[in-house]
Amino acid sequence: MAFNGSGTYVLPGPALVTGEVVSATENNTFRNDVASALTTCVTRDGQSPATADLPMGNHRLTGLAAGITSTDASTIGQVQSGTYAYLTSVSGTNTIAASVSPSFAAYVAGQTFRFVASGTNTGAATLNINALGAKDICKGQLASAAGTYAVSGSTTITVTAANTFESGQEVYLDFTMATGTALTDGKFTVVTATGSDFTVTYGSSVTSTGTVTAVRNNYVGNGDLTAGSTVTVIYDGVQFQLSSGAGAGGAQAGGVIYENNQSITASYTLTTGKNGMSAGPITINSGVVVTVPSGSVWTIV
Repeated sequence: MAFNGSGTYVLPGPALVTGEVVSATENNTFRNDVASALTTCVTRDGQSPATADLPMGNHRLTGLAAGITSTDASTIGQVQSGTYAYLTSVSGTNTIAASVSPSFAAYVAGQTFRFVASGTNTGAATLNINALGAKDICKGQLASAAGTYAVSGSTTITVTAANTFESGQEVYLDFTMATGTALTDGKFTVVTATGSDFTVTYGSSVTSTGTVTAVRNNYVGNGDLTAGSTVTVIYDGVQFQLSSGAGAGGAQAGGVIYENNQSITASYTLTTGKNGMSAGPITINSGVVVTVPSGSVWTIV
């Protein structure tokens, strides 16, 4: 019988009686049952690992050592300190390399990492963690799509895209016309989108086809990652999104002083439902647009 399915061991057969001759068959049945029961147990020295999920019955696992591989359990201390997401050995100015422990096999959408910038970037920046591959660091989602569009007499441009876009996203379109009306580069709102194409509206009719590059928001600009600033990035499945740091409102002097750049070098749209604040004076470079959604406020103090 071994264990009864609820963790209770039940001895096989009737209890022994004083003076009764022990049967070898009965004795061996008992011994085999005990052996079967012990074989299903998890040994304390690790000889026999679990073969199924182990419900804890609302009890804690205590005395855990800190996990050192990606398949280990984490302690609450590790979670609180965030060491598993803190990058070390950070080097490079625009081409940034860093390490993290425990290691992992591949980037996964939703991963968040923190690091202290080792230099001030002077252009588009990339981050390469544990030599898994350099990925762009961006202020917002960015992707490119090379394809064709056909818009004869229409104000709606349909683009055959190499990447997936979503309705309502803002995209920057860079048009190279084969013939016909030249279009001014600018930001558009995606009207409809599928996994293979998307449409945007344009303010005038055009009658040609050509090559289009669609970009969702921008790379980090010059000086957005300053030496010594704490940077937080989130991997969105394509590249790293800058969620904090000098370019996104960096806290200095123990969180007392917040520094921001004095010039806006790339167009930016505030997140819907959020307000923004900058320490002025602020210069907006020529051709750059700051968009404040309805209901949001951008305050310069």
